[in-house]
Amino acid sequence: MKPENILSPWESEPNEMDFDYAGLKCAMRRNHGGAWCGYVGLPKEHPWYGKGYSDAVTVPDSIINRIVDVDKIGAINLLCASVDVENKSMEIVLAVDVHGGLTFASDSIKDTPEQGLWWFGFDCSHAGDISPNYDFGPFPGDVYRIAEYVKKECESLADQLTAITKGGS
Repeated sequence: MKPENILSPWESEPNEMDFDYAGLKCAMRRNHGGAWCGYVGLPKEHPWYGKGYSDAVTVPDSIINRIVDVDKIGAINLLCASVDVENKSMEIVLAVDVHGGLTFASDSIKDTPEQGLWWFGFDCSHAGDISPNYDFGPFPGDVYRIAEYVKKECESLADQLTAITKGGS
């Protein structure tokens, strides 16, 4: 039991954040479990606008040939998503490195006034993550993903999505 005068990280953080990064709109929202979800909004001009995260897209060699961190992208994504090396094509979920892999693609997110964007997102409610509102866990080694961590993941996702417009679609 923690002392009463010490806050858990989620008790001192906001429940949502919006910011611009790399020329894209970014948003962070808490899910029903109290864990963060991060989103990056794409304009209509982006080649991935309107695509689902399991859609196949053409990507540059640098993405096809990179080393994939299974702990970051998720074993299920790695095992279930497809890659066609000969045609330089892969599912979007494998084309970006973000916490737990992409888990969201839609034209809107909760409580966002931004219109006309296509949002890709990820969540911090995977095995090994602490979701403050759940009654089970945490288990040894579980980690609460603080707002600053999620902001950095949003920025990384925005950088990767921006780079796609320069090297493949």
